[in-house]
Amino acid sequence: MAFTDLYSNSWLKRLPIFIILIGIIIRLQVYVHNRSFFIDEANLARNIIEKPIDGYFSSLNYEQYAPPLFLVETKLMTALFGKRDYIFRIIPLLSGIGTLILLFLILRNWVPESSIGLCYSLALICFSTLFIRYHTEFKQYSSDALVALLLLYLAWKEKDTQRFDKYQLLLWLIWGAVGLWYSMSLVFILPAIFCCFYYWTKDKQLIWLVLGWGSSLALFYLILLRTDVGDSNIQNHFDQYFFSANVFSAVAWKHNFLLFADILKQLTDKTAISIGLAVLLLVSGYWTLFNEHKAKFMMTFLPLCLLILASILRVYPCAPRLILFILPILLIVVCYGANALWSYSNVIVRVGLAVLLILSVVNKKGYRHLYEKMEFEDVKSAMEKLVEAKPTNEPLWVHHEAVPAFLFYNNLSEQAYDIKGYKLGHWELPVSEYMQPNNAKTLQWLMFAHTPTSEVKKLVSTIDSSYKLIKIYQFERAALLEFSFE
Repeated sequence: MAFTDLYSNSWLKRLPIFIILIGIIIRLQVYVHNRSFFIDEANLARNIIEKPIDGYFSSLNYEQYAPPLFLVETKLMTALFGKRDYIFRIIPLLSGIGTLILLFLILRNWVPESSIGLCYSLALICFSTLFIRYHTEFKQYSSDALVALLLLYLAWKEKDTQRFDKYQLLLWLIWGAVGLWYSMSLVFILPAIFCCFYYWTKDKQLIWLVLGWGSSLALFYLILLRTDVGDSNIQNHFDQYFFSANVFSAVAWKHNFLLFADILKQLTDKTAISIGLAVLLLVSGYWTLFNEHKAKFMMTFLPLCLLILASILRVYPCAPRLILFILPILLIVVCYGANALWSYSNVIVRVGLAVLLILSVVNKKGYRHLYEKMEFEDVKSAMEKLVEAKPTNEPLWVHHEAVPAFLFYNNLSEQAYDIKGYKLGHWELPVSEYMQPNNAKTLQWLMFAHTPTSEVKKLVSTIDSSYKLIKIYQFERAALLEFSFE
C-alpha cells in the first residue's frame, strides 16, 4: 500500500484532530485540578501583586525573571478577575492550547500530502509531561512557544511576496520590536525570519527590520538583561545547561553530548533507543528540508544554531523549560524526518518504525494526567491541615523553602488562609535554630515545602532533642510536623 493511499484512509485524516482534542482535554484536566503553586510560581505571583506595572520594566524580586509585557498582561487579568491560581495560569493554558493548534496548522500547511509524521509530532507534544506542566504553570515558557510558532506561521504567509510595501514593513517592525518585550525567545526566531524574507525578496528595505528589532533588543538589554546576564548566581545555577566551547577537552565533549541528549529527551523520551530515533529523524528531516525547502530549512535550523551559540557564550542556558520554545520547531523537522523515512521504507521497516514511534509517544506518559493529578509540592493541603488542627496560640515555623508559597496563600491570595502566629525561616538559618525552648508554649508546628521526604527527615533530626515529634503530616513534597517541648 502506497504512502498516499495510507493517508487517504479517513481515520488517518481525522487522527490529528483526535490527538489535539485529547491533548487539550489533558491540559484542561490538569488546570482544573488546580495544583499548589511551585516555589517559582509563588515568587512570580508575589511580584505581580506587590509591584506596580512600571516595576515590571526593571529587575524582579525573589530571583525571578519574566518578560515585562507578559507580566503586564497577567497584572491586568488579576485586576479584572482576582488573585486566584486559576487566573494566574489562564494565559499559560491558553498559550499551550494555542501552541497545539498552531503546530497542527503549520504542519498541515507544510506537509499536506502526509500524516504519519504529522500525527507523530502532534502526539509527542500533546502527551509530553514537560509541555503539559508548563502549559498549566504560571511561567512565561508556554507563551514563548506560542509566540515563536505564531511569527513563523505569519512569516510563511509572506513566501510569495516579491517586495515589502510600507504597511508590511511597518507591521513586521512592530511585531518584532514589541514581541521581544513579550517573549525573549524571539531573539532566536527573528534572525531566521529575516533570512527567509531576504531569501524570498532580496529587498534592501528589510534593513529597517534589522535596525528596529536591534534597537528594541538593545533597549531591552540595557533596561532588563544587563544585570541578569552576568549574574554569578544565575551562571552557577544553570552551569550544567551551558554548552562548552572547549573542543580539546574530553570532559567538555562528554558534557556537550549529554546536554544535547537531554534536549532530545524532551522531544521523545529518556530511553537510548528513542534518543537515537530522535537523532535519525532530525538528520533525515533537516536533510529533506535542505534539499527541497530552503526557506523552511532556515526557519527551523537557524534558531537551533543561535540557541546553541548563545549557550556556548553562556548567555542562555539550555535547561528544559527554557528551550520549550524551540521544541515545537524541532517537532516540525521530526515530522519531515518521519515522513521521509516512511516514504523510502518497505513494509517490514515501516512496521518497525511504527512500533518505535508509538513506544516513544507512550513513554511520554502525559496520558496519565487524564486520571492522575499533577502535583509538585502540595502546600495548600498542608495549610488546610494547619487551619484544621493548629490552635491560634501555637507557634508555626515556616521552613525557608516553604516561605514563598506560604506567604502567597496565607496573605496575598484572593482566598487567603490568614493563619496567625508564624515565623519565617531564612536561607542562612539552619532548622535547628528555628525552634528554641525559650520560645515554646505547649505545642509547636514546622512546615516544609519544596523538600523531599528524605530531606525532611534529615532536617528534623537536627532539631533540639528537648523537642518530641508528636505527628507528621506528609504531602507531595510538603510536610507539616507537630512537636511538643519536654
